[in-house]
Amino acid sequence: MTRFSFSIQDWWLAYWSELSKADGHAEQDAAWNISIYAMLACCSALLILFRELQSVIAGWFSARNLHLKLIRNILRSPMEFFDRTPIGRIVSRLSGDTDVLGKYCTRLLT
Repeated sequence: MTRFSFSIQDWWLAYWSELSKADGHAEQDAAWNISIYAMLACCSALLILFRELQSVIAGWFSARNLHLKLIRNILRSPMEFFDRTPIGRIVSRLSGDTDVLGKYCTRLLT
């Protein structure tokens, strides 16, 4: 959707430049053309903001869901798992999985 808005902006600039070449009184319509271009730029900025916000929220929910599932499974593990596995390895695995999800999977969504 944002690429479409950028294409519309490019089209408007091309149309405006062709119009100013063909028309002798381009200064009179300059305010109108600038307002149209500003409106298109604001729409593009809002679409980019929406896309980024959606990506951050999706990443946050995904990381939260993964973290809760990992904690739930670790807390339900038998005691012999904790006897054999050092706590540092468990914490490292939890933080590593959450970090990978937060960094790389959110980029895939955008």
